[in-house]
Amino acid sequence: MLLWHATNKKNLDSIMSSGLIANNFGVFLADNAQSAAAFVYARGINNIVAFPVESDGLDIIESFDHDPKIFRCRCFISNQDIPNNKIIWEKVLQWRL
Repeated sequence: MLLWHATNKKNLDSIMSSGLIANNFGVFLADNAQSAAAFVYARGINNIVAFPVESDGLDIIESFDHDPKIFRCRCFISNQDIPNNKIIWEKVLQWRL
C-alpha cells in the first residue's frame, strides 16, 4: 500500500540520508499526499514536502485518532524508522503555501 508522510522541507536532507525517523509517537502517514500535507500546514508550516512510502513489509498500524469522515483520509503510524529505500523518490511532492 502506498502511504504518505509530509514534513517541513528543512528536513529533506536528513530524510534523504537517514530515511524517516520515528519520534516518540512514530512516523505519521496518511493515505494521500494532500491530507498528509494538510496536517503539517495546520501546524503553521508552509514549505512542505510529502514522501510516498511503500508500506509493504513495514510494521504499520492504522491510527484512529482522526475521524476519516472529517479529515477525508485514513491515518497510519509506523513505530519503526522507515528506511529511505522505502520512499518512492521520483514521486515526492512539494508545496510552498
